[in-house]
Amino acid sequence: MNISSFVVLAAMVVSQPTAADELPLALVHAKSSPLKVSRVVRENDLFAEFKGTIWVTGSLIVEWYGNDKSEPEYLLVPDRESKKRLPHFARYSVRWIGITNGEEAFQRAGGNIVAVRGNSGDAKFSKITGSFEISNYVVGVECDSPWARAVIVRSDIPNQSLVAGLNSPERC
Repeated sequence: MNISSFVVLAAMVVSQPTAADELPLALVHAKSSPLKVSRVVRENDLFAEFKGTIWVTGSLIVEWYGNDKSEPEYLLVPDRESKKRLPHFARYSVRWIGITNGEEAFQRAGGNIVAVRGNSGDAKFSKITGSFEISNYVVGVECDSPWARAVIVRSDIPNQSLVAGLNSPERC
């Protein structure tokens, strides 16, 4: 076998899809979870919807950034233990949960949106750390990246001093 035949053979082996690439991603969901699967979609998109509620401990973050700073983004960043309990697709644990009722949830938890944002054009960010009961949980994978969204139903903020307004963290 000459070197050109070896290169062609190596390229064929590397480019061949593996069995793991062809298998659908498994939904990781504990049977003891209070969240129950209501729908899984694997056609065109990959996501799963759940019924029920679950308490998540972590930080609720509100941030204004990018070119359009008129609308903030609300994210719940779960702590390590909460991440382990949240349903997700194999190889894609939950990093954050987009909150669809963010402004209402943030204000109910004790945050003051107007005071946090300030008047300057700089991006601002604030967080509230505590426990949050979520519902309407949806988790998915898009472009090889996990995503999740939910509604915050209730919050338990044991220490209001954990409500903090900060400058935005650095972004790429």
